[in-house]
This record gives sequence, structure tokens and C-alpha cells, in this order.
Amino acid sequence: MIAKKEFRLNDINQSNLFLRFLWAKIRSEFGKLSWQYTPRKVGSKNQIRLGFARIGNLRFTYEVSVLYKKAGVVSSIIFVPIERGSSATAGDIVPIQRMLDSIDERNVVPKLIGVATEVELEPSISIGHYFGDFWQIAPLSDGRGELKLKVFAFDSVDANYEFAKRCNAVTDILSGATNCAVRIIMEPGRGKVIEPNYEWNDYFIDPEWLDDFPVRDGVLKLSQELIRFGDRIVSGENEDDRIARSAHLFHRSLTLYREKPLFGDISTALFISALEAISLPDAPPGACPSCGQPIHKISSRVVELGIRHLGEGVGRILKESYQKRSKYLHVGQLNASQPLVSKAIPQLEPSGIEGCAMPMTVGAPLNLMEFASFIIRSEIRDKEKSFGLDSGTLGVTETASGVARPPAP
Repeated sequence: MIAKKEFRLNDINQSNLFLRFLWAKIRSEFGKLSWQYTPRKVGSKNQIRLGFARIGNLRFTYEVSVLYKKAGVVSSIIFVPIERGSSATAGDIVPIQRMLDSIDERNVVPKLIGVATEVELEPSISIGHYFGDFWQIAPLSDGRGELKLKVFAFDSVDANYEFAKRCNAVTDILSGATNCAVRIIMEPGRGKVIEPNYEWNDYFIDPEWLDDFPVRDGVLKLSQELIRFGDRIVSGENEDDRIARSAHLFHRSLTLYREKPLFGDISTALFISALEAISLPDAPPGACPSCGQPIHKISSRVVELGIRHLGEGVGRILKESYQKRSKYLHVGQLNASQPLVSKAIPQLEPSGIEGCAMPMTVGAPLNLMEFASFIIRSEIRDKEKSFGLDSGTLGVTETASGVARPPAP
């Protein structure tokens, strides 16, 4: 005895949205939904067993499966009661079947829900007050920042899930915008939002900025392009964007660079990987007719990207960094390997910097970090210009928390 219903869904995005709606509906109608999430694909049956669910006060645990005709697209949902030494009756199935029968997949519409958290920046610099259509950030009196997102969700549980997905991506682009590592703090502190002595959205306008941090009057500033790009991330428009993927790699590398300065070779590898990700063409490169390999080498693509944004002088640095990354990852060769001792011990090393063995601190990829963040910001700026970004305000009337925002400049 099972509960089952077929649905007409068109693609993976619609299917995943529907599943989020279904779990929220179960929570709403039965009061509780908990999972033993143990997915298993049974390809011979076009079935994915998601795991085992406890639903409200129903006496059975239910094995929940989806059937598909096309990979990633739900065609049916099945609930099978599982209980050793006991058999299910109609009374155990009817409530779930009734709930399934009441669903019209054409009316699955999430609502906007605001969720907030706190963030810490490394190094600790106060950030300015900024808002977009779907997110905002402001400084707190305890030195942290408050980050709010407005996500499309079906209930508070679903909103927290969507918030967690989007929040990491937003902190990734914040790191590229500021050269600061951004750590999410889920436990609220005692800080209060500082009221600014300037207008919100006091944008940082300096496309040539490269060194240090985008600080004006002691406060980290953000660009309008960054705010708009963040809106696209939070709304889901940039969910699988090459810039967002690059920013993720950059942020992980920057965090390592800030917190573990002696891990320079690993940071270098991730900074180069960030440039690889952002240099990906929109369409796959053609293949050589004789060998079948991509015509455009990845290393050349990274170097050309750097030259396009930073000029000819950066080409040699990126090429050398790429080679060092390859030697480290493939054969374990360190860029700077001398231990840190109280006295210098000059030694020769043919493959080292200037032919000498150098202290580990010399291997810190400062220039590479700044080049990578500059390129990420430049790509964000170029993308937003392609959408027709102007110099005006964003033209919306609610903050991510749903309350009226301060007057725009």
C-alpha cells in the first residue's frame, strides 16, 4: 500500500522548486518533517530513493522516492510506509494521498522572505551601508557586519536553506570586491547597526583600484556593479555563473592567504584556478581535427585574460605563476621552501626565485591575489554594463528585511 501521484514538470529547476514546495506543504499540514537523507539512484527503474521521512505524528516512517522519465525531471512521487512487524492500513496512507491529490504543480509560487546573519571581515575594517533589490549589508557597533538577504521560499525552514545557499555566494563576491576574507557568524552578537553620517549606497567609483582595500574615510566601499551582481546571485539568476564560481575559489584562497600566510603554494594554486574558472568561454573551444584536444590552451587563456584587463606587463607574472602552480600540484615542488629561522642562510636553488632558495614568507602570492580580484571586479563590471547599468539608484522600496529603507541618495 503506497501513496503516489504523477506530476508534469519540465526541467530540473522546476523539479527542485516543486520538491521544496512539497516538503514545506508537509511541514504545514502535518506539523513536522524530519529526514534520514540517504539518496540512492536505481537507474533500471528510473527511480531515486531520497531516504526515509518521519511525518508529523503518523505512526510509520515513509520511504520517499521520485520517478523520472528524463534525468533530473520528476514525473512521480511515492511514499511507502516502512515498519517492521506491522502492516500499513488505509488510515496510514490516506492523509498523505489526500495531501498529494490537493497539489496543483501549476500553482507552485514561493514568496519573498528576509533572513539575516552577521559577518566578520579579515582584516577587520568597517564596511559601508549598501542595499540592493534582494540584499543589504551594514556595519554593526561591535565591528561585525549585518548581512540580509531576501530569498524566494515557501516557509522559514526553506528560507533558511535558500539563505545558506545564497549567503556563501554573496560573501564570495564581497571578498573579491574588498580583498577581505568574509566569515559568516550564525550566532548573533550584541552589536547594533550603526546609523551612517552619509547616505546609503555611497558607491566606490575607481575602476583602476588594485592595491590594498577600497577604503574611503575609514570605511570599506562597494561599487554599484557589485550590488547589482549580488542581486542576480540572491535572486537565482547567477546561480551557475562563471564569475560566481571564480569568486568562490578566490575567496577560499584569500581566506587561506589571510589566515595561513605560510601556505603560499596552496593559495597560489587556488588563485590561478579562480582565473581559470573566470576565463572559461561562454561556448566550448573548438577541437584540433588531428588530435581532438582543445585548440585554446588553458594557460594561454588565463594569460590573455590578465593582459586584457591589466596590460602586457602582467602576462609574464601570470605565466610564471601558472607554471609554479603546475609544478607544485603535480610534483610537489615548493615555490619558497626555506624554513623560518632567526638568521638568513643563503642557498642556491636553480628552480627557485632568482635562482636562490627563499624563505616561505616570500612565496606569499600578494600580487597574484590583487590581480585576481581586479579581474573578478572587471568581469563583474563588464557583465553589468551588458545589462545596461546606469548611474541611477536601483529603484526599489524595500530592504531585504521587508522594511522601508533609508532615503536613497
